[in-house]
Amino acid sequence: MQDTLSIAIKNSLSTITFTLDTSYRYITFSSLHQSTMFAIWNAKINKGDCILDFLSEEDKIKAKKNFDRALKGESFVLVEEYGDKNIQRFFWEDKYSPVILDGKVIGVTVVAVDVSNHVEVSKKLEETQNRLNIALESSQIGVWEWDVNLDKIYWSEHMYDIFEVETNTKLKLDTYLPLLHPEDKENVLFIIQNSIANKLDYEVVHRIILKDTSIRWILGKAKMVLNQNGDVIQIIGTCLDITSQKKIETELLLKNDELTKTNAELDKFVYSASHDLRAPVASMLGLVDLARMEKNPENLIQLFELQVKSLKRMDSFIHDIIDYSRNTRLELAFSIIDFQSIINEAFEQLNFINNSVQITKNISINQHATFVSDSKRIQIVINNIISNAIKYYDAGKKDSFVNVDIEIDEQNAVLTIADNGIGIHENELAKIFNMFYRATEIGKGSGLGLYIVKEVVEKLKGKIEYKSTYGLGTEVKITLFNFLNHK
Repeated sequence: MQDTLSIAIKNSLSTITFTLDTSYRYITFSSLHQSTMFAIWNAKINKGDCILDFLSEEDKIKAKKNFDRALKGESFVLVEEYGDKNIQRFFWEDKYSPVILDGKVIGVTVVAVDVSNHVEVSKKLEETQNRLNIALESSQIGVWEWDVNLDKIYWSEHMYDIFEVETNTKLKLDTYLPLLHPEDKENVLFIIQNSIANKLDYEVVHRIILKDTSIRWILGKAKMVLNQNGDVIQIIGTCLDITSQKKIETELLLKNDELTKTNAELDKFVYSASHDLRAPVASMLGLVDLARMEKNPENLIQLFELQVKSLKRMDSFIHDIIDYSRNTRLELAFSIIDFQSIINEAFEQLNFINNSVQITKNISINQHATFVSDSKRIQIVINNIISNAIKYYDAGKKDSFVNVDIEIDEQNAVLTIADNGIGIHENELAKIFNMFYRATEIGKGSGLGLYIVKEVVEKLKGKIEYKSTYGLGTEVKITLFNFLNHK
């Protein structure tokens, strides 16, 4: 039996084999083991030599521990690293088996296979995976896989972070779809189904809704995995949170829209401003020439009054331009607003026009909290609306009125200014906030007033609603944000 074992060991070319007695001395060994010991230890071994004598202290302790396990009757397999550090070290898959005779362990047989290449490849794969994980983590990309047939979805750790879903959530298509924004769900589902049906990779941008109802933008990419029959059996994809990019993109679009609007308004402003400024100047020059030739004092007085009207018209237009410029260029300047004083001042300034003293002014202020906003801009809004209410009063009505009602709380101030003036035709209402638009020629205004009011209200984080019926009157409702807790 011993001779047969020796022959088998010596003829083994693909594996290293050797047998030791209970004192770790060679009973027999293969030629490959003999050449390997010389190659990695520079050791020339012979029968009867103790294998531990050829090993380094580190490897000797490890080898003895394994030999002793086998000598106690245990069979086992280990992947281990052996070799002279100054020459070369190898990884071996070692199988330890006790040699038993008459029920007694008399030695240990070791069969070893060089697995260095396999271990090296595994190490490289592990390093690659680690680098991939680091890259995915740093790039904030989530990775997912979907078994189409079993409807099972695997998510990487960062996918759960993106969607803010508990990591123990069992994932399938029905648990994924509710996370999508309702407006995007149908489109995403169509793209997925179409990609599976046509075996097409896809890319889609969509929104998701988080637990706190906030919205994130996601860029999803997916690749179809087919079986031998060409059927889609798996989809592998990535998700990237592009909320920040979308925010920047939206801001750029808004800025571009604002710039386009500003350029269009500037062109219109230059044209209309030059016309409205030059008209009073031309009128004045004509009146001055007439005054030079006029000898009648009464006619001179009439000409002077006409000059004053032209100057007032120019002055009014210049004031509108200043208001427009201030609202566009200046930052908000917050202070406590005294609506009563602003309204009283507005009425006082307008007492000289259109028999204002004959118009009943009703003011009601119901204030439950301090109101903070930009005083100058509030004045612009109130002055313009009250001015229009007085300018366009109905002379045929004996009970002309302007009602100002204000409700104030910690969130908003709601101003409602109503009159029973001439009103505005329904087909004119959609245009009243356009720059230089005049709904009527009665007032001969600049056409900037309501445009400026709307711009100012939006600057103050508010909104304006305009209702009017021709022949009955007008109601303007303005809601302004309370900057009381603004920081």
